Amino acid sequence: MTERTRETLRKVILEEGTRYKEFGERVPASWIALEEALQNAKNQQHYIISFEDVQKINKGLKRPLDEKELKICLKFFHNMGCILYFDLVPLRDFITLDPKVVMDAMRWLVVSSGQTSNDHMTRVQKSSLLKLFRKLKINGQSLNQKHVDYLLSMMQKFDLICEPMIYKKGQQMSPTFYLVPCMMKADMPNDPIQHFQGPHGDQFTFSSDTIIPPAIFNRLVCSCLAFWEVFDGHFYNGLVVLEAEDFIL
Repeated sequence: MTERTRETLRKVILEEGTRYKEFGERVPASWIALEEALQNAKNQQHYIISFEDVQKINKGLKRPLDEKELKICLKFFHNMGCILYFDLVPLRDFITLDPKVVMDAMRWLVVSSGQTSNDHMTRVQKSSLLKLFRKLKINGQSLNQKHVDYLLSMMQKFDLICEPMIYKKGQQMSPTFYLVPCMMKADMPNDPIQHFQGPHGDQFTFSSDTIIPPAIFNRLVCSCLAFWEVFDGHFYNGLVVLEAEDFIL
């Protein structure tokens, strides 16, 4: 890398960094001490640690943070991209110290277990995914069951996988698989405008005129599949038809 290229790269990094609202924000010295302590844990190859362990690390500092400030501090580090922390059930019990390593692991799990069924919906059998979890090692470390549950919740949080809503004879069924919208390969029909007949004669039109980034579309699909079923197998790359109780979406 030439000196000119290095200088250009430095300017780009600084320009992009200033877009973050946290950039240049003054923080308490105790936050820096906690950041260094978490970095030490990461250097010891602890990529996922419990919130309880973070509390123990915090108590070992010269100026420990109270629980409210500790959570604010962790959210700040999360926004800066240093860690992954969500103060949500069930994710709040663990903190990811190395987001890249964990995201790479989740991506490998999805790619390794994806299967396309006859109805074109890309599925991951829960049993197959759990078998892969048993094989998965992050930098040589096997995962315990709590870490497995955490990663599964993270994969659903990032909409890499989702549990579909399934009904049989009016009864909601527990699915044996996850759907993986980001791996959908079935092409949309040639005619981008599709007409579907609802149970009460209602007709709805779907158009692909609006360009939506794939990541946003996939997240929308995951959210919708938690409430509605896919209508008659119409699940394509860029188009999903959902069936509600009295109409088709």
